[in-house]
Amino acid sequence: MKILVVSNLFPPHHVGGYEWLCQRMVEGLRGLGHEIEVLTSNHGGGLDSPGVHRRLQIHGMFGHPWLPIAPLRKLEFHNNRVMRDFARQTRPDLVFCWNFSGLSKSILFTLRALDLPAVFCVCDHWVARAAEADVWLKWWNRPRFLPRALQLAGVRDCCQTKAPTNPARQLDFQRVYFCSQS
Repeated sequence: MKILVVSNLFPPHHVGGYEWLCQRMVEGLRGLGHEIEVLTSNHGGGLDSPGVHRRLQIHGMFGHPWLPIAPLRKLEFHNNRVMRDFARQTRPDLVFCWNFSGLSKSILFTLRALDLPAVFCVCDHWVARAAEADVWLKWWNRPRFLPRALQLAGVRDCCQTKAPTNPARQLDFQRVYFCSQS
């Protein structure tokens, strides 16, 4: 199979065991003959290496600042464009999603729009916190004047094609496995 692995960090950049487990899984799947490409963040300034592409941008974690909505829009557009372009280039049979803490959850809506099957490895609380922690999705779906005015002006529809603004409650985790029974 052609598998695209997406994760916020990938060794040598790591916070804990999540990233090392991801790397071991990638190596194991490659050892079984699968074609694996990893799309991860540029955190730590690492360069691309064979099969590992450090092109996504982190927001609000690992020392990266929390951005106001205008610069965040640019980051969201970037991450979603990278995801669309990379998916078109690699044409994966499956997208294997790992840790999305600090990554744009709007990417998950982009994956759905591309009709790519995805499976999620969950080893911490990022899925449970997706709705409250994703600033972009939360901003567009809060009951405030500015998001509603921009929606009426058609700005939200324009953004939706570049970085989805769906409510986080619409995130769909159909294929999930957890690191423990707990």
